[in-house]
Amino acid sequence: MGNILLKYLVVTLSILWMAVVLDRAVIEQDWGGAPVIEAGKNCTSEDMHQRYECTEAAILAVQRAKFVRSIGIGLLLFGPPAGLWLALKKLSSTSVTNLRPDRRPPPISKWRVR
Repeated sequence: MGNILLKYLVVTLSILWMAVVLDRAVIEQDWGGAPVIEAGKNCTSEDMHQRYECTEAAILAVQRAKFVRSIGIGLLLFGPPAGLWLALKKLSSTSVTNLRPDRRPPPISKWRVR
Protein backbone atom coordinates (compact mmCIF):
# COMPACT_ATOMS: atom_id res chain seq x y z
CA MET A 1 0.00 0.00 0.00
CA GLY A 2 2.85 2.39 0.83
CA ASN A 3 4.47 1.77 -2.55
CA ILE A 4 1.33 2.86 -4.42
CA LEU A 5 1.06 5.94 -2.25
CA LEU A 6 4.67 6.83 -3.09
CA LYS A 7 3.98 6.43 -6.80
CA TYR A 8 0.98 8.74 -6.62
CA LEU A 9 3.03 11.24 -4.62
CA VAL A 10 5.83 11.17 -7.24
CA VAL A 11 3.35 11.60 -10.10
CA THR A 12 1.61 14.49 -8.32
CA LEU A 13 4.89 16.24 -7.52
CA SER A 14 6.10 15.75 -11.09
CA ILE A 15 2.93 17.26 -12.55
CA LEU A 16 3.13 20.21 -10.16
CA TRP A 17 6.81 20.72 -11.00
CA MET A 18 6.10 20.67 -14.73
CA ALA A 19 3.23 23.11 -14.33
CA VAL A 20 5.37 25.57 -12.36
CA VAL A 21 8.29 25.34 -14.79
CA LEU A 22 6.03 25.77 -17.81
CA ASP A 23 4.32 28.75 -16.19
CA ARG A 24 7.56 30.49 -15.20
CA ALA A 25 9.75 29.66 -18.18
CA VAL A 26 7.39 29.60 -21.13
CA ILE A 27 4.12 31.37 -20.43
CA GLU A 28 5.39 34.37 -18.47
CA GLN A 29 8.55 34.82 -20.57
CA ASP A 30 8.72 37.63 -23.07
CA TRP A 31 10.34 36.20 -26.18
CA GLY A 32 10.99 39.65 -27.60
CA GLY A 33 10.16 41.15 -30.93
CA ALA A 34 11.17 40.01 -34.35
CA PRO A 35 14.93 39.52 -34.58
CA VAL A 36 15.01 41.27 -37.96
CA ILE A 37 13.87 44.54 -36.42
CA GLU A 38 16.40 44.28 -33.59
CA ALA A 39 19.20 43.35 -35.98
CA GLY A 40 18.30 46.18 -38.32
CA LYS A 41 18.87 48.75 -35.60
CA ASN A 42 22.49 47.70 -35.04
CA CYS A 43 23.42 47.20 -38.69
CA THR A 44 23.88 50.63 -40.21
CA SER A 45 26.12 50.55 -43.22
CA GLU A 46 26.02 52.10 -46.63
CA ASP A 47 26.65 48.78 -48.36
CA MET A 48 23.57 46.59 -48.82
CA HIS A 49 25.63 43.38 -48.70
CA GLN A 50 27.23 44.31 -45.36
CA ARG A 51 23.85 45.17 -43.85
CA TYR A 52 22.44 41.85 -45.06
CA GLU A 53 25.39 39.89 -43.60
CA CYS A 54 25.12 41.76 -40.30
CA THR A 55 21.38 41.16 -40.08
CA GLU A 56 21.76 37.49 -40.94
CA ALA A 57 24.45 37.05 -38.27
CA ALA A 58 22.23 38.74 -35.68
CA ILE A 59 19.26 36.56 -36.58
CA LEU A 60 21.38 33.40 -36.31
CA ALA A 61 22.68 34.53 -32.91
CA VAL A 62 19.13 35.05 -31.64
CA GLN A 63 18.04 31.66 -32.97
CA ARG A 64 21.02 29.91 -31.34
CA ALA A 65 20.28 31.59 -28.02
CA LYS A 66 16.63 30.49 -28.21
CA PHE A 67 17.69 26.94 -29.01
CA VAL A 68 20.08 26.77 -26.04
CA ARG A 69 17.40 28.27 -23.79
CA SER A 70 14.86 25.70 -24.99
CA ILE A 71 17.27 22.85 -24.23
CA GLY A 72 17.79 24.30 -20.74
CA ILE A 73 14.04 24.54 -20.18
CA GLY A 74 13.64 20.93 -21.32
CA LEU A 75 16.30 19.74 -18.88
CA LEU A 76 14.75 21.79 -16.09
CA LEU A 77 11.31 20.48 -16.99
CA PHE A 78 12.11 16.77 -17.22
CA GLY A 79 15.28 16.40 -15.12
CA PRO A 80 13.94 16.54 -11.55
CA PRO A 81 10.84 14.37 -12.24
CA ALA A 82 13.03 11.77 -13.96
CA GLY A 83 15.46 11.80 -11.04
CA LEU A 84 12.61 11.47 -8.57
CA TRP A 85 11.13 8.59 -10.54
CA LEU A 86 14.51 6.80 -10.70
CA ALA A 87 14.97 7.28 -6.96
CA LEU A 88 11.51 5.80 -6.37
CA LYS A 89 12.39 2.81 -8.56
CA LYS A 90 15.64 2.30 -6.66
CA LEU A 91 13.86 2.51 -3.30
CA SER A 92 11.09 0.15 -4.35
CA SER A 93 13.50 -2.44 -5.78
CA THR A 94 15.67 -2.46 -2.64
CA SER A 95 12.64 -2.70 -0.37
CA VAL A 96 11.32 -5.75 -2.25
CA THR A 97 14.64 -7.60 -1.99
CA ASN A 98 14.96 -6.76 1.69
CA LEU A 99 11.54 -8.21 2.50
CA ARG A 100 12.57 -11.81 1.75
CA PRO A 101 16.22 -12.30 2.69
CA ASP A 102 15.72 -16.02 3.49
CA ARG A 103 14.90 -16.94 -0.12
CA ARG A 104 17.89 -18.54 -1.76
CA PRO A 105 18.26 -20.15 -5.16
CA PRO A 106 18.05 -23.95 -5.24
CA PRO A 107 21.33 -25.80 -4.76
CA ILE A 108 23.49 -26.52 -7.77
CA SER A 109 22.91 -30.26 -7.41
CA LYS A 110 19.35 -29.79 -8.66
CA TRP A 111 20.60 -28.02 -11.76
CA ARG A 112 23.05 -30.71 -12.85
CA VAL A 113 22.10 -33.16 -15.53
CA ARG A 114 23.05 -36.77 -14.80
